[in-house]
Amino acid sequence: MASKVNLNNGRSSIYWEKVKFEVDFKPSIGGDLVVLLHGALNREKRRVPFFQPFLPIDSSQISISDPTLECDDLLESSWFLGGENNDLILTLVSLIKQIKFEKGFERIIFVGGSAGGFASLLCSSLISNSLAIVGSPQIDLVEHGTHAVSKLAQMKGFTDLNDFRQYTYSKLTEIYSKPLENYVVCMVSNNDTKHLYKHIAPFMLTIKPESINRVIFEVGFWGIFGHSGSVPKEEYVKWINIALHSRCWDSKSLLEASTTMENISSNRSDTLENKFESNNDLQISLNISQYLLSKSGVNNE
Repeated sequence: MASKVNLNNGRSSIYWEKVKFEVDFKPSIGGDLVVLLHGALNREKRRVPFFQPFLPIDSSQISISDPTLECDDLLESSWFLGGENNDLILTLVSLIKQIKFEKGFERIIFVGGSAGGFASLLCSSLISNSLAIVGSPQIDLVEHGTHAVSKLAQMKGFTDLNDFRQYTYSKLTEIYSKPLENYVVCMVSNNDTKHLYKHIAPFMLTIKPESINRVIFEVGFWGIFGHSGSVPKEEYVKWINIALHSRCWDSKSLLEASTTMENISSNRSDTLENKFESNNDLQISLNISQYLLSKSGVNNE
């Protein structure tokens, strides 16, 4: 008999394929499940397990803490890849598929920034027709070259970073160079130069022409310099809502849905503005009437 997850509302521990996952689940309306994967943690400020906060959206959400971080109190990020002889990402994908089956979800949206963006892209690539909405993700961990990458490489049994290049999941460009079966919305700040030029630009060039209709890249500036937080929460929420209201996730459908939602929002703003102006005109008229009545000696009470 196949194992069951038996996902409960709120925070709980799930044992799946000999791995303990700490999760936080918030059910909602609709047939979509949004999977939130966190980025690097400042271990002096945040404790493990850590859950990416839920977003203000009308969809079921599950926030998952990276179990690998429980192996080392100093490890800030492990990209949901696990330790030696443990491709945690495959176990995570298996868990999400089982939750999708048990809860009857129709579509899966992975959401994450930075290291969580890497994990979201990787998970989505392993689930057909899923969507990854990511901000400033790492694409090539060896190119990223942080202490956390070196620590992860050692945990997985590699002698150095060059040796780590042999690891299948250390570089997403090779995975995404094949015809895509998933969809991607990738955002990056044009001031986050390291990620823009060392990660996103090569990632763009990786996508084959036949897969262009499955990917959207948005390069902008949202008022925050550098990397951390450079893609604000509101941008993730915007694209998630677009996806939730779109029947298809190809780039044309998402962009059309985006335009429609922007027009609706603009029309509402215009309506409110016109109403405000009308109220102002009405108040001015009342003030004039009161003035004329007072000058004529008529009591209006």
